Amino acid sequence: MALSAVRVPSDSATGAATAKDPATAQDPATATDPATATDPATAPATATPPPVEPFNAATISARLAAAEAAVTGFNFTMALNDPTAGSVAMHGSMVVTATGHDMAMAGTTPSGPMEIRFVDSMVYVKLNSATHDKFMALDPNDPSNSIEDLTDFDKMLDQPTDADSAAITAVVAVGGPEQMDGVTVQRYDVTYDTTKIPAPVDGQSVPPTLTYSYWIGPDDLPRKMSFSLDAYSVQIGYSGFGAPTPVVAPPADQLTAIPGASASS
Repeated sequence: MALSAVRVPSDSATGAATAKDPATAQDPATATDPATATDPATAPATATPPPVEPFNAATISARLAAAEAAVTGFNFTMALNDPTAGSVAMHGSMVVTATGHDMAMAGTTPSGPMEIRFVDSMVYVKLNSATHDKFMALDPNDPSNSIEDLTDFDKMLDQPTDADSAAITAVVAVGGPEQMDGVTVQRYDVTYDTTKIPAPVDGQSVPPTLTYSYWIGPDDLPRKMSFSLDAYSVQIGYSGFGAPTPVVAPPADQLTAIPGASASS
């Protein structure tokens, strides 16, 4: 029975009245009907969020995909170390569109500074002095434009998180919860069958399985991914989910001709 349904006797030295004392009786307008009083034993508990279910091989791909589909984009940082080609450090954003996504990134490569934008099925590339500090506009559907290496950056952001669960051979939680970008995350090491995912490094032989590490928040969104294969490694940080930096095409006065073609500016 709830305490509000009973007057508790006073312990004062004068000896206060009980609930039966008319002088201290509860006002009928505010009195609680004993017949409708809530018993604490049966009262509903205060709602608390359920604990996050651990991932497993059967659920992780679908949960990551569903979480990503619910946001409008994200920001990212990327650090790539290739013993053959050198190191790359990039930062940028990806924005969901009606037909897929747009992306912008900028940073340094072994060849120098680079900026790339994927907007409305066009690719814009700025290589500073090599392109007069302006952007070349490339159509990825034009076979004369060899931009496969550039689109590899795009692929790195979501591989192999979108792999079918059949490609996953193990999911293991590593260590305890960590704080990352203001979010509590848990690291998971996910092992993939390499016959069922795209090769992470073009032209390099891979073992039967590869393991990627993901630091995932309670919203099923990753805040970090890392992967290594021999001396090759990639680390990507994710932030700004649902509030990515906008991606826009360069204005006309920032465009230049493709080297070898007639100048347009």
